[in-house]
Amino acid sequence: MVVIDLYSKRQKRLNGEQSNIYIYDEIPKKLREQIRQIARDFFYPSREEYAKMVAYLRGEYGDEKLANGAVCEGLNEYYSYEKELFDFFKIKDDCEQCLDIIELIFKFISDSYKSNKEKSISELNIRFKENGVGYRFENNQIIRIDNELLH
Repeated sequence: MVVIDLYSKRQKRLNGEQSNIYIYDEIPKKLREQIRQIARDFFYPSREEYAKMVAYLRGEYGDEKLANGAVCEGLNEYYSYEKELFDFFKIKDDCEQCLDIIELIFKFISDSYKSNKEKSISELNIRFKENGVGYRFENNQIIRIDNELLH
C-alpha cells in the first residue's frame, strides 16, 4: 500500500491540528485497520504466516484460541488464522498485547525475502506518526518514542 498525502491530511497540518504529543496507552481503531491492510497486502497470496503467528501468540498467552468464534468453518484454514489474528487484534483493549501483535507481524515482514519489506515497515512507522501513537518499528522490535528529537 502507498501512503497518500490526501487533502484532509494537508489541511490538518496547515491548521495546526496535528499534535506533536504522542499517545502510548491506546492503539486507535483506524491504525489497527491500517496495519491489517499493510499485512494483508504484504503476505498476499500466501497465508501460511498467519498460522505461525497465531500459534506463537496462543502459546505465549496460554489460549486455545485468540478470539472466540474467529475460525471460519468451510473456508481454507489459513484464512481462518488471519481472521482469528485480526479479530483478536480488533477487540483487544490491552495496548501491550496489541503492540505484541504488531511487533510479531512486522518481525515476519522484516524476516521475509520479499523486496517490499522496507516499504511496509516504513508505512507502519508513518501510520504510527499520523495517528499520534508514540512507537515505531526499528531493529526488529517496537520501540517507544518519547521525543522525536532523540530519534
